[in-house]
Amino acid sequence: ELTSLSCGNLLPLDYQVSAGGVHTCALDNTGVQCWGYKGNGPTTVPVLSNPVQVSAGRFHTCALDDTGVQCWGDNTSGQTTVPVLSNPVQVSAGNIHTCAIDNTGVQCWGNIEDGRTTVPALSNPVQVSAGSFHTCALDDTGVQCWGDNYLGQTTVPALSNPVQVSAGGGQTCALDDTGVQCWGSDDKGQSTVPALSNPVQVSAGEKHTCALDNTGVQCWGNIEDGRTTVPALSNPVQVSAGFSHTCALDDTGVQCWGGNDSGQTTVPDLLFDFDRYFDSDLDGVEDNGDAFPLDAEEQVDSDGDGVGDNGDAFPLDPNRQ
Repeated sequence: ELTSLSCGNLLPLDYQVSAGGVHTCALDNTGVQCWGYKGNGPTTVPVLSNPVQVSAGRFHTCALDDTGVQCWGDNTSGQTTVPVLSNPVQVSAGNIHTCAIDNTGVQCWGNIEDGRTTVPALSNPVQVSAGSFHTCALDDTGVQCWGDNYLGQTTVPALSNPVQVSAGGGQTCALDDTGVQCWGSDDKGQSTVPALSNPVQVSAGEKHTCALDNTGVQCWGNIEDGRTTVPALSNPVQVSAGFSHTCALDDTGVQCWGGNDSGQTTVPDLLFDFDRYFDSDLDGVEDNGDAFPLDAEEQVDSDGDGVGDNGDAFPLDPNRQ
């Protein structure tokens, strides 16, 4: 699960999508929206204060907002009973456990079997990913994994400067200098990475895996229900692989495909305003509200032609002769 992405001149991405077990959640202009399986309440979003991240687990969901981490849905193993956290900055909902990063490091709660919530010593962790029965984190030393290892999913191979990790069902994947690396279960080909062109994100689902690269979204592994059959997407910026479905965020909003037995790929009306994220002159003011979107110094427009002097080849000639 990613907390944010940036692409080109886009400001840090506030919009997100997270595919869970049989439900999906997204963060749009109105906050967190969830759809799909309603049993146990994973799609019944509580009142949140300025949420900045959402993570859908198997039958529960968590979000990060101004008050900290909020979780709802199935709590049979205590996965939605959030412990005391100190200024949390990320949350990841797994199968029946949840993890977060706060000032003290990584904290995990919920099902304790196989040691999935027993966090080892970490050095300045910057990302945590809760899978089905195991957990992984990215820290100063690289990728660290713990919990169930019956398929080798916590046996981390040699990686070169990893920048992201994603814990799935029985497989784990990471993004490093060489591209996408996956290890663990490969019974459906979920760890056999195809040729990718400069990948920037990877998401490990239950028995399938997806990545975002220069060509768009690529998925591999279990082909049932069409979870790896990627539809036409317009400039995708994020992908999330769930249990039997996949979702992506692109210029048109959220697109989902694969299993839909609970309506998890039937995307409701969501509110996005992508225009507000373009900051062409990188001055911290989005183009939508910038009088001179090509002029980082916000200088005057001497010739009144609508182009700030800093980006105007002929700043004194309104006719551009």
